[in-house]
Amino acid sequence: MQAAFRKDVWLKSFVAALVLMGPALALGLTRDLDDPVDEDGDGWSRDVLLQVALPGFVVFTATNAIMSRMPTTLGFAMLREIGSDVSLKESIRTNMTNNGVVLALLLTMLLAMWQADPNETPHQRNEMWYRMLLIFGIEACTRGAVMVSLFLLYLEPLGDAGPWHFAVDNMLYLGEPASCIGLTMVYFVQSCVLWVFNTDAKVMGCLAYLVLGYCIMRTLVVAQYLQDWNSPTVSNGTRHSRTMKLISCKAVDGTG
Repeated sequence: MQAAFRKDVWLKSFVAALVLMGPALALGLTRDLDDPVDEDGDGWSRDVLLQVALPGFVVFTATNAIMSRMPTTLGFAMLREIGSDVSLKESIRTNMTNNGVVLALLLTMLLAMWQADPNETPHQRNEMWYRMLLIFGIEACTRGAVMVSLFLLYLEPLGDAGPWHFAVDNMLYLGEPASCIGLTMVYFVQSCVLWVFNTDAKVMGCLAYLVLGYCIMRTLVVAQYLQDWNSPTVSNGTRHSRTMKLISCKAVDGTG
């Protein structure tokens, strides 16, 4: 049955959540280390570069590298089980609109968190990390929202057969807004965990890490279960043919 417990799914999700939430936990547990010093007062601090900017760039690059395998798979999720009596164009339009709304709501929250930060201690290490994680989330939100607009812009003029060719040829971009939601979620919960560490006892920060880490893990579990579901209205031959297209797309975009 679809709801049967699967250890492999839970284990993969647990490990993924552990890795994705790792930076916030590490920063919170080491919050007592000396903060960066801006000796010249001009904002060009070597300590900030080594303790925040460069490690932050590494986290940003690594997180995006991990998540880069998702867009094509998520794009294929819109095509794999679609029924013959369903309009692909309408389905994509609905999904893209939903993604755009979610991204807009998340962007509003991230901007509010960022602008509400008083920044009373501008060179406090974890506060800089907090603001940087929010910036990462804002980037993912903005990119995803623009992707939605671009995809719908080129989808709308197509006729009945055009959307299939368009979706298959652009499967990577079809799934990118959904992957941006996932990225934003990761940055958002890490920001929340780091905020708790910055403002409360470490034990409370660890609790926030466990609770919000479960949020990430559970989301990944459900996503994998839904990804593995097979519609009884789609034949195995049709599903296999569509899966071959996914493999071809992954070979082209380098995510295979």
